This record gives sequence, C-alpha cells and structure tokens, in this order.
Amino acid sequence: MDKWPYLAQEDFHIRQHIAAYYMRDLSRVVEIGPHLSPVKPHLADGVEYIPVSKGEQITPVAPYGLVALGLGLEGGLEYVAGLAQRAQVVVLEWATEYKPGAEQAERIMRGLEQLKVLTMSIPKSGGEYAHRTLVALRGA
Repeated sequence: MDKWPYLAQEDFHIRQHIAAYYMRDLSRVVEIGPHLSPVKPHLADGVEYIPVSKGEQITPVAPYGLVALGLGLEGGLEYVAGLAQRAQVVVLEWATEYKPGAEQAERIMRGLEQLKVLTMSIPKSGGEYAHRTLVALRGA
C-alpha cells in the first residue's frame, strides 16, 4: 500500500505543471524522489531528466534545475541543499501543515533568491495535506 496515494490524483498534477514552467529554459532537470507523479511528462521535449531516488547521490553537470515536490526527506537534507545551491532554478513544494517539510524547505532555501511563493489548496483529494506551499528560487 502506498503511503501517499492522493499524490497520484489528477488534482495534484498542478504541482508538476508549475515546476515544469519554472524549468522551461533549462536543458537539464534533476528531480529529487519522484514519487507517483514525476515532473518529466510536463517538461519540454529534449530536456535531460535526471531522477534521484531515496539514498542516491549524483553530481549533475551544470547548468541544471532542481525539483523537489512533496518535501519530507528521510535523510540527505544537506546533499539536497548542496544541489540547490548549485542549481540555476529550484522548485520546492510541501504540505503546508507538515512541519518536517517546512523545516526542510527552510534549510534548502537558505541563501537562495526567492522568485515566487505560491500557496494552494487541493481539497478534493489532499485530506489533511490539502494545503500546499510551492516556492521557486534562483540559485547559482
């Protein structure tokens, strides 16, 4: 049984669309922990997509964008923060009420320029995690 089945529901795909919008000028995108609905299908044709699974650590060639939707990392926070520092554009998203996700976002965002902060509610399918925060940032 999947821990977060609501993330696969169509209403939640708005997160991937928004992330892809901010990645539109990049030729390489790294996604941390693509779960049930990766950003890949929403990216422009020809974009190199690099998924990074739990526990995996890669060193992508710059320039790249970084996407981390549904923050709730189980380890690897400093690694992801380092990737964010070297990325041109970073998109982070988490359930607003989920304190670990908010704390992780705060650490990852340190030193980056905020481009946009969006808050949204996806009431049909999100249950207690229906309220979401998405932040786009400029990195290196």
